[in-house]
Amino acid sequence: MQKKAEDLCWVVDFELDKDNCLTHLLWMLPDQVDLWLRYYDVIVNDNIARTNQYQIPLEVFIILNCIKSATNQTPIIMFTDANPALDATIPIVLPETYAAYCIFHITQNLPKNLKLKLGENWDNFIKQFYQCRNSLFGIESTVKVEGYNWIIKQQLKANSTLCETADRFDSRLNDEKR
Repeated sequence: MQKKAEDLCWVVDFELDKDNCLTHLLWMLPDQVDLWLRYYDVIVNDNIARTNQYQIPLEVFIILNCIKSATNQTPIIMFTDANPALDATIPIVLPETYAAYCIFHITQNLPKNLKLKLGENWDNFIKQFYQCRNSLFGIESTVKVEGYNWIIKQQLKANSTLCETADRFDSRLNDEKR
């Protein structure tokens, strides 16, 4: 809240439950607000779980309600990491947004969900899938976000406080600006 008081271009939004416990939090630096307003048409999501003492996932789905009210813009497409809660939330909160899974997570889930069902057709299917996937020239929709999240996870501990988590994010964003 201090940063918002110092610079009105910050977006800070939060919700508390009846016991005055934080349930939702969104913060966007002025640069992030500017980028969102220019490039709101695509959101890439990757969950950062178990990185704080509250066991609250840090994830884009937390911002769905806030981002729409804060900027009056909704994404056209949102790539996610196949999170069931997010899958259920997008059509309700952002019905005009198309939800898609990133190719990385599709590739991970194919053997789990299709290998037994396809049986002897599996080898042919996976060969054709990789030919199609490789035609994307190695572009995977969440690679940058997952790499960013990996760096954040290395800096956070399971007992990190919300303030420590915010400081790590700010530090990482400032490093990127340089």
